[in-house]
Formats: sequence, C-alpha cells, structure tokens
Amino acid sequence: MKKTVFICSVLLFFYGSLSAQRFGHINMNQIIDLMPEKDSAEAKLQSYYKELLDELEVMQVEYNKKLQDYTAKQANFTDLIRQNKEEELRSLQQRIQQFQQQADQSFQQKQVELLNGVIEIVKKTIAEVAKEQKLLYVFNVGGLNSSVDAVLYYSEESIDIGPMVMKKLNLKPKPSTTSPSAPQNQKK
Repeated sequence: MKKTVFICSVLLFFYGSLSAQRFGHINMNQIIDLMPEKDSAEAKLQSYYKELLDELEVMQVEYNKKLQDYTAKQANFTDLIRQNKEEELRSLQQRIQQFQQQADQSFQQKQVELLNGVIEIVKKTIAEVAKEQKLLYVFNVGGLNSSVDAVLYYSEESIDIGPMVMKKLNLKPKPSTTSPSAPQNQKK
C-alpha cells in the first residue's frame, strides 16, 4: 500500500512539473518576411547578383567574339596558329565555367551572410519574448520548406509568440486569408 501511494505521489509530482512547463511556437519566416532589413538584404543580394551576371556576360561576349573571329579566319590559319587559337578558346571556356561555379558559391555565401543578420535580430527578439512569457521552449513552425514543419504536434495551450515578436520589432502583419502561424491540420 505504501508503495502504491509513493508511486502515485511521484507520478503526480512529475505530471505537475510537466504541466507547469510552458511552450510557445512561432513562424519565423512570417516574421522575417515583414522585416525591412530583409528587403534591404534582398536588394543588396540582387545588386551583387547583377554584378556577377555582368562579369559573366563580359566573358561570354569575349568568347563569342573570339569564336566568330576563329570561325571566319580558320581556313587561312597555319596549323600552329589554329592550335593556338583553339587552345585560347578552350582556356577561355574553362575560365567562364570556373567563374560560374565560383559565382554560384559566392552568391550563396553572400545570401547566408546577409540573411544571418536578419535571423539574428529575430532570434534575439524571440528570446526576449520567451523570457518575458516564462517559456521553456519556442518551436519554429515555419520551416524553410513550408510543407515540412519543425513541429508535428502542438497543444491548444501553446502560445503563438509571433504577434509579440512583431510588436517588439514594430512590424504590422500582412493581410492574409489563412491563420498567420498556426500549423494547419497538424493537431492529433
């Protein structure tokens, strides 16, 4: 009998401590989309992308001009000059391919660099709101791929801290026809 009472009291203690824990959820993508810093980052990213495309276009124009020149004059070239021109075209083509690969990598790095600043602002504000609301955990329900969320189940008692973070960042929600950050059809 004492053993049963002890087990019941331990279970009640654990249940009580679990029910006292508070959890929150947020759609970070929704918050980030509203931030003016994101627009600024995207504008810088577009400018950087244009610089890369312009350089690639210059290289492509140079290649096309040399190829046309080679095609027009190849019948008059000696073997040595023809080989030299062909090697020059191959080398230029390799440089273009190498530049494309490096430009892709550089663009991705620039994207991460610019968006990390915005993400850090949101994370800091989320931490502030979570502390104010005495939350133990906050789950992001707006993953990078909206069809796969970080949380597959949430309780009705879960607190959507998105509006509080928006308020702290002085952001106004965009008008929408769906619920802003609650996962759709995921409660079990």
